[in-house]
Amino acid sequence: SALAATAMSGLEMQNGDQEGSADVVDRVYRHPKPTETVASHHVAPDADLLLEEVEVPEANDPHMHLRIPQKYVVKFIQNELEQADACKSLPMALLLFCAYAMMAVLRLDQESRFSMNHALEHDIRDNANFAFSHNIGSKAIDDVNSVADFYSWLRMGLVPLVLGPAQQYSYSEGFQEGTLRAPGPPGTCSREPGVWPADKPLASDARGWRKMRFASDSEQQVPVLGDYLQFNRIIGGIQLVQTIAAPAKCKTGKYDSFAELWGKGCFPVPSYFNIPPEDHHAEIIGAYDRQEWLLLKDPVDPVLVQKTVDMETGCQGMSAGECLCKTCQEGGEPFAPWIDEKTQKVTARFLVFNPTYGQFASVSSVFFFTRSGHIWKMLVVQNFQMAPYGVNDVGGSAALIGAAIVWCAILVKMAAEEVVEIYATFRDYGVSAIFTRYLGVWNIMDWVSIAGSIPVLIVWLQYDLAVGDVNAAMERLIAEEKLQDLGELDALYRLVDIATASAKDQRYLLFAYPVVVMLRLFKSFNKQPRLALVTQTLRHCALDILHFGFVLAVIFFTYVVSGICLFGQNLPEFARFDRAVHVTFMMLLGGSDWDAMADAAGGQVQAGVFYWTFNILMCTLMLNMLLAIIMETYGGVKGRIGADAETLVSQAMEIYSRSRKAKSGEYIRLDQVLDALHRKEEKALMERSSAEFRNGNGTAKHIRLRDAAIARAELCATPLGLNDVFKLVRGIRTAEVVELLEGGKLLWETEEPPEPDFLQKIAKCRDKLSRFSQAADVLTLRLHRAVRHKSSQDDGEEYLPRQSRSRPPPAEPAKLQALHEMLSDGLISRTEFDACKGVFFRSIGVATAMP
Repeated sequence: SALAATAMSGLEMQNGDQEGSADVVDRVYRHPKPTETVASHHVAPDADLLLEEVEVPEANDPHMHLRIPQKYVVKFIQNELEQADACKSLPMALLLFCAYAMMAVLRLDQESRFSMNHALEHDIRDNANFAFSHNIGSKAIDDVNSVADFYSWLRMGLVPLVLGPAQQYSYSEGFQEGTLRAPGPPGTCSREPGVWPADKPLASDARGWRKMRFASDSEQQVPVLGDYLQFNRIIGGIQLVQTIAAPAKCKTGKYDSFAELWGKGCFPVPSYFNIPPEDHHAEIIGAYDRQEWLLLKDPVDPVLVQKTVDMETGCQGMSAGECLCKTCQEGGEPFAPWIDEKTQKVTARFLVFNPTYGQFASVSSVFFFTRSGHIWKMLVVQNFQMAPYGVNDVGGSAALIGAAIVWCAILVKMAAEEVVEIYATFRDYGVSAIFTRYLGVWNIMDWVSIAGSIPVLIVWLQYDLAVGDVNAAMERLIAEEKLQDLGELDALYRLVDIATASAKDQRYLLFAYPVVVMLRLFKSFNKQPRLALVTQTLRHCALDILHFGFVLAVIFFTYVVSGICLFGQNLPEFARFDRAVHVTFMMLLGGSDWDAMADAAGGQVQAGVFYWTFNILMCTLMLNMLLAIIMETYGGVKGRIGADAETLVSQAMEIYSRSRKAKSGEYIRLDQVLDALHRKEEKALMERSSAEFRNGNGTAKHIRLRDAAIARAELCATPLGLNDVFKLVRGIRTAEVVELLEGGKLLWETEEPPEPDFLQKIAKCRDKLSRFSQAADVLTLRLHRAVRHKSSQDDGEEYLPRQSRSRPPPAEPAKLQALHEMLSDGLISRTEFDACKGVFFRSIGVATAMP
């Protein structure tokens, strides 16, 4: 734009003088002469763009007469530059992926998290037992099927396991009765019952708990309040919360007598209660309506046991003392049980701290009370690190921070490069070129990679802040000795909910972002023929897959609906539409449970019709047809690149060789050659704009933008030869020019014919119409007559004005042949063809009805 402004100002000074404007253009584009010349070069008298020094090719050079349209040479250079950029960006893209992978793995530390989750869940599921027979519990959490079972599990299973240190530090079962036995007769393995020596009493207290030191140097004696599974510490106690449902009208319709027979209110629950809930339904505590605490400071027996009894009975039958269930007293006397018909979800959870792993874990046992009478049970463990950057060793922490810095640096570099490219496009071609020239699939992928990192960084920061809040609250509670304060514990558990939710969001985002990084890698793959097989295959068969996918989707969703109707009543996988879609897709990949389907359908015949037709139609036919479409396209793409296509190694070596030759002066950099060709376009554009400006047809800026497409289109067809390139680029060698021309020639010969579009059809029609003036006159007059007929609504007007008729010259066979070609190519309609043909035949005295 600066060059254009300079030239326009020069033109104004010349007051329309054409010779003066040409001098200005030459001054703008001509570079100064070098102070030294090379012996193999001489000054070309007609060099008018860059330089006055060109290499003289040999007279008998076989490439002297090689002339290639400029657009193919430009296209070849652009392809080479894009391939070089893609090849050079591949290591950076791989580094981006590796840095992100290391950062995500070290950040999550999934190995230690799995160990925590597995230990806590396994202990609650297997050891929180009830329904004891002697000393062995016969039921666990999965056997809770009623309100009574819930209280039995809570009072006899969970509370003694979690809050009772006798489980952790008592002696083994039957120790006093039979552990110590006197030796039997020599040579035998039998042992006779003996008596524990009176002079060696067991180190235990009145409750039977062992008294010993830890394995460390600590002087603290066991049992320790809140110890859990030896390596964990429970904070506060067990929190019991529940949500209740709002009353609603019973679905008895107009039959009021049914409601009278029921005699109670209806309290509907969300629809997801009707089928097995998912983890995210159990993870969200949210707002709750009733809350009770079972604190560590209270002894299990009798305080905690009595509190569970009060919750179950609503403090009824209490002989003395106060009611320990605070929520039961909210409605006044008579007190109501803690769980009633309004209850829809109950959660019993406790918070665990593990100093070895540096993690907090929230262990939740969730019970969903359906309105059919069934109780769904779920056990969910959510944990997070108390020091997100303090992984198990210092080296791991340094690696995490280093990987995060590298990842952020690469993203900043990518953003800076894209901004520079946008600015260059705007500077050279205007605002509209940002959408027409810059925005492409791969540039969009770059911005997706950059934009996708922003949510990751935001959630990363949110997680760090949430963990910091939990740590600060814990430090304050420990310092103020308020770990048993109900209000403080409730606030701490809410902070834990925020931290666990942030940890889950971070995990999901870290899971999704590698897909974006993978797409970024495909940009580098696209310019390497062998690596681009996948992307090129998908690009070429996308339209076929789209149409085939429509048919496939219709058949697929037909079976989804059929499965819901046939199996949904007895199989939860088919009870809802989204789950039915998932399980049907799993069937498409070979996963199915025939026995369950047969039982749910009511017989093997009904299930067999669904199963057989689905496997024959979807798995055997449709899926294989989809693979056939892809493989056929893959074979075609692989055949087009040929067996001698460049490998990644050979392409890298070629780029390295060209770069080395450019540094040594043997070759001119390709971007400099491309700039010279673009300056040729700019000069032609300037000359055209100068003439328009002198004629008063517009401002310099508008003329430049308006004529840009015209000038470039004309130059695209300009043939380039050895001498032309030598004139444009100083110091270029014959070998490099021949390489460029041969590359352009290869593109010229192998370029696939473009699909005919509207502009190409117009150009083709104009070319053929120019071969005979009579047909052009007839079509033009026909358009004028249509306009006049529309304005005057005169249907009787003659096709041609009588006074303007003149007998045309005899039609030549070439003109009639051109008409037939236009008709067969679809460039003119049958009516237009008959009109032109009629004029030709009448002009030579032949009947128009003649074929």
